[in-house]
Amino acid sequence: MINLKNYSRRLLGTFLLLCLLAMSGCELEDFIQPEKPRTVVHYGPATSLLGGTARTWVEMVNGKPSAIGVEMSEEVLQDLPEEMGMFFLELPGQAHATGIKSIMLDWNPMGHAPEEVYTVPHFDFHFFKITEAQVKQIGPGIDEGAYKLVERGVFPSIYTFGPEPFAVPNMGVHWSDITSPEFSPAGFSKTFIYGSYGERV
Repeated sequence: MINLKNYSRRLLGTFLLLCLLAMSGCELEDFIQPEKPRTVVHYGPATSLLGGTARTWVEMVNGKPSAIGVEMSEEVLQDLPEEMGMFFLELPGQAHATGIKSIMLDWNPMGHAPEEVYTVPHFDFHFFKITEAQVKQIGPGIDEGAYKLVERGVFPSIYTFGPEPFAVPNMGVHWSDITSPEFSPAGFSKTFIYGSYGERV
């Protein structure tokens, strides 16, 4: 024999408890789930470049910079000229948070020194922590400041200049990773090089 009154009360109580647990579960799930990162890419203005355009960009994740780079249109890579070219690209305001103050792009149709290493046609992308005006003040010659950087151990030990720290105009001293593929039979396709001038990286 079933006491319908007590049964109904138990059934109602169970239903209310399940509803309460369901509601609590939703709130708990909302609390535990991490907020999805908000990624926004900001672009600098397009600059005419070798028959096409190029522009800089900065990727921001939750308001903080996570990447910086250069985007070129397809036309840039068509009918590349036989003359060298050097171009400064304007940065979006958000680049300030990266520490990068200017970006220069070089087209090297015959490559550049050292021989048998970088003497193939390629682009160089320079990301400077100094302004365009300061970059243009960098002159050629042996840069004694590079020796100070070696003494202080500023760069990883696999990075070196050679045989002397010669500063290239508008660029400074180039520090190459001696373990990179271009110094092996694999040859040059891409690489990461540090630059310095005086005692500044």
